[in-house]
Amino acid sequence: MNSKKHSKNIVFTELDKQTLKEIVISESTPGTILKDVNSLLEYIESNKIEATKSKSLFSLKHLNPINERLSNPLKIGLNRPQQRSFPNIGGLYLLLRTIGIVQLHPLHNKEIFHLNEQILHLWNDLNDTERYFTLLESWFLKSNPQQLLDELRPFYGSLLATCFKFWEEIPKRGLKVEGNEGLEERLQYFPGLYNIALLELFGLLEIIHGEPEPGKGWRILKIKRNAFGDAIFRYLNYKVLSLENYFEFFIDYEMNRIDKPFGELQSYFRPFFPEWKNNLILPEPEFREGSYIFKVMMGKVWRRIKIHSDMTLEDLTHTILDSFDFDNDHLYTYYYKDQFGNTLEINSPNSYNKPFTTEKRIGEIPINIGSSMEFLYDFGDNWIFQVLLEEIRQESKKLDHPIVIDKYGEPPEQYPSWDDEEYDFE
Repeated sequence: MNSKKHSKNIVFTELDKQTLKEIVISESTPGTILKDVNSLLEYIESNKIEATKSKSLFSLKHLNPINERLSNPLKIGLNRPQQRSFPNIGGLYLLLRTIGIVQLHPLHNKEIFHLNEQILHLWNDLNDTERYFTLLESWFLKSNPQQLLDELRPFYGSLLATCFKFWEEIPKRGLKVEGNEGLEERLQYFPGLYNIALLELFGLLEIIHGEPEPGKGWRILKIKRNAFGDAIFRYLNYKVLSLENYFEFFIDYEMNRIDKPFGELQSYFRPFFPEWKNNLILPEPEFREGSYIFKVMMGKVWRRIKIHSDMTLEDLTHTILDSFDFDNDHLYTYYYKDQFGNTLEINSPNSYNKPFTTEKRIGEIPINIGSSMEFLYDFGDNWIFQVLLEEIRQESKKLDHPIVIDKYGEPPEQYPSWDDEEYDFE
């Protein structure tokens, strides 16, 4: 992290302390993040927003209505904008998916965004300060830019480190963007336009917006630092980003961010924000009892398998491979998305990475009916199965072992023989 070279020269001053003590966090201060989050939650509650099929983002027809509901709608000159065209919406999407208030639910071969009522209730019990810092921690410490399919960002260990590095590069007189094509292009990748939009929404920076040009997106004229953002970043540098704390804090977070509870920054900020007393405590996924019906597909060939919730994913693996006439001599991984939009994996017991399929019961896997896992078998040949959860039946008789209840098509040969004439090596 290049900013380590400069971090010791950044001093948290008495003026910074006074700035933090005097700020009153509300729906509209120091930024409009809380007001805009509530506006988006109200819109999702009132509208059935379909997810795009390939990326699971907001469908195009809802983007302009959402943008117009926000405190400072972005002006763009695009005729057919996508979600990435509205970095403010992208930033809000990232936060709400990270804290789990907004989730996806299958409906008639589509996915619809809906509000998790349990998490929403917990959210509503927090005061404005607690909500503000919940969102800040979600962004800085827990969010995964891959939820926005943003895989080109520089790696600095966390979005906090990324945004701190960007803040360091902004001169006191401000960063002039207009007319600097190289800078305009760079900002799309570092720190990312959605991060710039969030910096404004949280009140950590000021942005001077320009009128859009035909056929182009968000126009930024200048980015300016402000007293509150300077105080926050200097304090975080003093308490968290220092050379002594960096590896302990960030490497641990990068490896365990999904399981970390909210409130990691609370002890640091409580002297300035004593009203920060409670944190959002996300409920643990419930174990779902019953007989699970999976439709396992490889192209047009499929097998329907019934397995009890107490059995393991390893039991399902053996049944899948047997039903497709495959041996069980190779490593494999299951991939699925959790309720927060994170892609998780469960690995074969012979691999190095936990959790293992022998440890995971079927009823513990938090996927919705109508959702799929991807089962990648044999990392050399890369056989890919789609494992669709069709239903969960409540039955009086408990299965002793998984069974194949229906099937269609002949599976491919696992080890097809070579044609000697086609592969002539002499």
